[in-house]
Amino acid sequence: MEEQLETNNLSSASVESFSSSTSESLQRSGEIVICPEDEKSYSLSKKFIEELEKKKEEVETYNEREKNLTVASNILFEKSESIKDVKKRTGGKNTQQRSLFYPFCHLAVRVDNAPVLKPHTREFATKNFNSSHITSPFKLMRFIGYNPEVVVKNLTKALEFAILLTTGNLVLIYDYNSETHHELQGHRNRIVSTSTDAKGNWIASSDIGPDSSVIIWDAIRCFPVHVIWEFNKTGCHFVKLSPCAKYLVTIVKKINKPNILMISIWEWVHGEECPDVSVEINTDEFGSFKKVDFCYEKCEFLVVTTEKRVIFLTFEEVDSKKMLTFHYPTGLPQKNRKQIGLFNDSVFIRYSHMAITGTTTGQAVIWSDMSWNFFDKEPVRKACNKKNAFLNVQLDRYSIEQIFSIDDQVVTLNSKGMIFFYNQRLCVLHVIKALRGCNPAVNISFHLKKRSIEGSSLLVGESSKNKKKRARRGRDHTTSYIKNNKIDDLEKLHKEIKCWKKKEEIFDTRDFVATTTTGDIVYVNFSHDAVKFILRNQLKGVTCMDTHPNRDILCLGTDCGKLLQYDFTKKEVIMCKNLPLEDVVAKELGTITEDDTEINYIMGYVTDLKYEQGGHRLACGMKSGDVWLLNETDFNTIVRIPRTTFPIVKIVFSRMNEYFAYYDTYAHLILMNNKNDLPDYIGKIRPHSKPIADIAFSSKDDVYYLYTLGLDRYFVEYVVSECDRLGFIKINVYFRMELLGKGTCLYPDPSSRMTMLMFTETGKCRFINLETMHIYRTVQGPLLPNGVTYVKSLALPNQTECLLFVSHNEMGLLKCPVDGNPYKWVSHAAVSEEIEQVAIANHGKYVFCKGKNEYITMWEINIMPLNALEALGGKGGDPFSTLLAADPCAPSLEDVQELFFYCQVAHRGQYNEKAFESSDVIGACDVPSAFRALGYFMTDYEEDLLVDELVGDSNLNVTEVEVSFDKFIQTFVNHRVCRVSESAMKSAFCNLFKRIIPDYCTIGVEVPGVPIADFLYFLENYGDKFDPCNTYIYLRALIQPFTKLIEEEMLKKIELAKEYPFVDSKYYDFMPEMITYDYFKCIIMGLKKNFNEEFTDLGKPVFVAD
Repeated sequence: MEEQLETNNLSSASVESFSSSTSESLQRSGEIVICPEDEKSYSLSKKFIEELEKKKEEVETYNEREKNLTVASNILFEKSESIKDVKKRTGGKNTQQRSLFYPFCHLAVRVDNAPVLKPHTREFATKNFNSSHITSPFKLMRFIGYNPEVVVKNLTKALEFAILLTTGNLVLIYDYNSETHHELQGHRNRIVSTSTDAKGNWIASSDIGPDSSVIIWDAIRCFPVHVIWEFNKTGCHFVKLSPCAKYLVTIVKKINKPNILMISIWEWVHGEECPDVSVEINTDEFGSFKKVDFCYEKCEFLVVTTEKRVIFLTFEEVDSKKMLTFHYPTGLPQKNRKQIGLFNDSVFIRYSHMAITGTTTGQAVIWSDMSWNFFDKEPVRKACNKKNAFLNVQLDRYSIEQIFSIDDQVVTLNSKGMIFFYNQRLCVLHVIKALRGCNPAVNISFHLKKRSIEGSSLLVGESSKNKKKRARRGRDHTTSYIKNNKIDDLEKLHKEIKCWKKKEEIFDTRDFVATTTTGDIVYVNFSHDAVKFILRNQLKGVTCMDTHPNRDILCLGTDCGKLLQYDFTKKEVIMCKNLPLEDVVAKELGTITEDDTEINYIMGYVTDLKYEQGGHRLACGMKSGDVWLLNETDFNTIVRIPRTTFPIVKIVFSRMNEYFAYYDTYAHLILMNNKNDLPDYIGKIRPHSKPIADIAFSSKDDVYYLYTLGLDRYFVEYVVSECDRLGFIKINVYFRMELLGKGTCLYPDPSSRMTMLMFTETGKCRFINLETMHIYRTVQGPLLPNGVTYVKSLALPNQTECLLFVSHNEMGLLKCPVDGNPYKWVSHAAVSEEIEQVAIANHGKYVFCKGKNEYITMWEINIMPLNALEALGGKGGDPFSTLLAADPCAPSLEDVQELFFYCQVAHRGQYNEKAFESSDVIGACDVPSAFRALGYFMTDYEEDLLVDELVGDSNLNVTEVEVSFDKFIQTFVNHRVCRVSESAMKSAFCNLFKRIIPDYCTIGVEVPGVPIADFLYFLENYGDKFDPCNTYIYLRALIQPFTKLIEEEMLKKIELAKEYPFVDSKYYDFMPEMITYDYFKCIIMGLKKNFNEEFTDLGKPVFVAD
């Protein structure tokens, strides 16, 4: 015991004696308890009471839930105590206790007879919300993995056991007692920061990327209450809520100045769209940003920690003007600056004038607004935030990564995962060297409820027998090197240093949640000396997945050759096995050591998994080009197929598992016969000059066909039975399907066996007739910024046929038959980044989704919103006409009606005396011209597709086919290109220059321009070719107003062009010799400088990688 007391004395690094009690003197005025402060505090407190009285009549009309919420908002969630709590804590005596420091308190009141500020429990509120809102097609059922870059927050209270974590663009409140979760959906991008108030009732979250936002959530009702939309295009990198939830701090990077950070403070309860105050700091001077912390007792005090500086900010209102006061601390010795190291974390020490900062060298810097010899001169003083360096002391051998002030304790976490507990005089109370059975901790978060010494089994002054027991359990009380610390100024503190510990005193602290280096989340029950795993990160390194067709099994492949079977109903891994890669490598490459990391990485990286239709076999594609065929029950190897050396992209089985095919990243297609126990190799071919976009099987009259779609815009057909008979892959049909957009995916049409659906990058869906091998119909696909890249049918029993589609990070449902109706599809941002893998389970009831990160989410599919949405849209042309009203670039419905009427009278002639009768049809021959008049300038290829679609299977001539107004609207919406982004225009302009001087094109270099002669050559020889005469006429009409003088000049040059078909560039004197991008956009195309702002990058066109 004497040795322990000596350790505490030698470890004292504080200059004050802090009272362990937190009670303050209270005044009673009627039924109101007011925390003492100055006259301003009292006047504002009275103002709050008056506001509560004014709202009394209105509050009584609300139900109990709204009543509680209104009262809570009126008092701004401030900290105070009721009279009952005071009597209970003081034993019925309202006595004042002397304290060395005057504790600063909030301007807050509590009416003793007012409604209790306890909102409904999260389970009850969320259950009511979910039962009355069924508008979402996807409901999150389970998540596998989380984002460890965002710190896990502890929301545990007296009767609630929850943590706050993120996965992709979702905020999750996970109840680790019942193993349930509540998702907070609202962000479109990856969430980078979260924060909570001191009571855990409010949550703030932020993301970075397009359409970024900062959202304040009601953590009880799991509902957003305030949203700050994209106030900065770079997104918000850090958010922090004050303990009272009244203030919000956001930190963003300035546009085009990433070294400038803008710190803003919001009083978000006012609903303003701009911050109240902002200040900028330069990271070149201050170092990278670390953390912001509020003072618990006075939330207007803040401390900002950067690598090189610690800044104290004070948010105050002076003459009705809100200000943010800066204070740069002084007092740090410059000679020992390197010894102090870089700053990591800062926190205000509760119930004191102190703040403390942990550094990379293990030192702690104490800041205070009081002088060294304040004990004799000024025993009581109101605190301010102009703090300076008071003392620095070596607390740890390693870097202090986190520092906390919990109740009357200071807690530190170092880089080795060791957790130190100190009292407010920095006397060592307890040390946790390691969490039993866990990896080192990288982050800890304490319970929101205060500690209780009842039932505690940890005694500070315990016997040596108990010490030995705890040492065997792996927990030590102190460490030996702490005893060697010395403080030179101990003699100045001899008056104030007293022995804090007694032999029979109990040491206890709040329980906490810790995150380890491997991503595991554990619950540390300090009172019972126990560690419990909340979430285990068992699925690290997952690269691909597939679901068993008949069992509740999700198969996962990793980047190290390991395969896992995950039972998503039991939430556990039931089997884990490694592929026999060592034997294969030893046979082909000899002995491979651990230093050959690249070879091991390539051989063990699983790129694709695919079950057979019955689920008896599993095909596993590797980055090395091998395909392993495995038994689904025990993952035993059936055969290894080494037919390529490039990474496998996709494996596809035929309907009866008789054949399977796969392709690699170098556009190699491999076809296998799977009728026998061991598959037979048929052939290998490279049918496309560019990578393959997708492959699909289809059957016609019990004959299997294989189709491939390449990024070179070619569609290829193979007769599988003929290829099997010949022993090699033979191309049956090979033709080009697109001229402008590229095809992205294929899928057999569920409503017609002889039709293949092809989705393009422009958002269109083409219907390919597999008998005639031509496109007979085009409809508008899901209107999303990116094209559809994955489609699969949902075989839902007793339900309408639906397709599941994926577009970048969006996942959605498309109702069949596909006809372009915008009310027949709905999508949802499933992940924050691009979706890489999708797997459907239980015949379309669940879908698993994996993004570029390692997080996997399981969603339950609900098609009821899709049926309701289709009924809401109407019939005929009504749902299509809504797209015209929503697009500012599209013509209005009135313009379309006028043009439709004009097409009816256009053929009557100039002096037709017959009475005209309007009808609801026009001739199909007038449709292409009408579309051009409406702003859709189609190519010759697109016009041919349009005419073929209008004529259809009838034997009539195009002049004999009639088109109704509803059909006209549907066809126009399905065929037109919604808009062309400026990025696409820049890319096309760069391609012109690449054809002239390919060697000059360097990635990132600005395009200088295209010479006029080359520009004319491209117009006359590429795409829809123009003859020289039309080229001159079109450019002359586009560039200068068409006057009579210009018309006469053009007629002369047209006559000259008849004799000389090639019009020399010297006749284009109205155009510059070099066509720049700005001239092409603004003069030739007639677009404004700020054209298409939402897609525009205002920089010049530069060369990019193909």
